[in-house]
Amino acid sequence: MGSGGKMRVKVEEAGSGLHPSQVLVKIKTLHGPQELAVDRQSLHQGTIEIGSPIAKQAKYRLIELPAETAGGAWRVWVDVDETITSDGELEAAE
Repeated sequence: MGSGGKMRVKVEEAGSGLHPSQVLVKIKTLHGPQELAVDRQSLHQGTIEIGSPIAKQAKYRLIELPAETAGGAWRVWVDVDETITSDGELEAAE
């Protein structure tokens, strides 16, 4: 399956954002959970859209988030199991 399309990453709702249109979500990363505020409309079935992974290492993917985390990070390492391709399929393990 050719990639290069958009992907989604699983998140967990963690509270309200600064604005009524925002929601605070928690993402599982290699270095522990990270929280970020995203537009409520970007949340779809417990996932948010991300671009293609920037880097791959074993079963981890370096992804760029649509917003900065509470800790100031824009890029985080996540387990491949936390990502979903835009067609709804989990990325095939290599």
